[in-house]
Amino acid sequence: MAPRKNFRDSLSRLAQLGQATGLQLVRIMGLDKGNRYAAEGIEFDSDGETQPAGAEQLTVINLAEPADEDGQLLTDTNAVAVDVEGKWVILVQPASTPVFVGKVLYTFGNCLYRIRPQVPVSENTFADKSGAQDINACNIAELDLVDPLGVDADSIVLVATLTTDSDPPTIRYVFDHPDYNEFH
Repeated sequence: MAPRKNFRDSLSRLAQLGQATGLQLVRIMGLDKGNRYAAEGIEFDSDGETQPAGAEQLTVINLAEPADEDGQLLTDTNAVAVDVEGKWVILVQPASTPVFVGKVLYTFGNCLYRIRPQVPVSENTFADKSGAQDINACNIAELDLVDPLGVDADSIVLVATLTTDSDPPTIRYVFDHPDYNEFH
């Protein structure tokens, strides 16, 4: 049986090699504009944990996002940046089905709800996400029910963002919260 490889060590070697070949490990610090982000260089310490690699701040371009729309990468996302003609570029694609926590405000009926995006405040508490707009979402658990009772206001749900196959694609929001109508 072959010995198990230490993958963190492999990343450390990539970082060392990168100094000579135009590669650098970076951590996203925040959005600049479009698909450009402020980032800091990072390196691995002797325990394999990441740490800042100096005070220099870089601007990195995420080629997986359009340049004419604000990017969606989260702060503290780590990536490998490549120096291309004097510009640092990364390729970090968004999750295939982005999800977020939302609070049910009210129902329109027929499985459609008004949802307010939330952010975690503590381990089991959420608050309204600053600057976020309320959205309409479909509870897919109610689609086949003849007379659904609905989900109570203030319920916390996990909302998935889906796109249609139309041209241009349309964004749809769904969640799956059980409806206990059959027990009433």
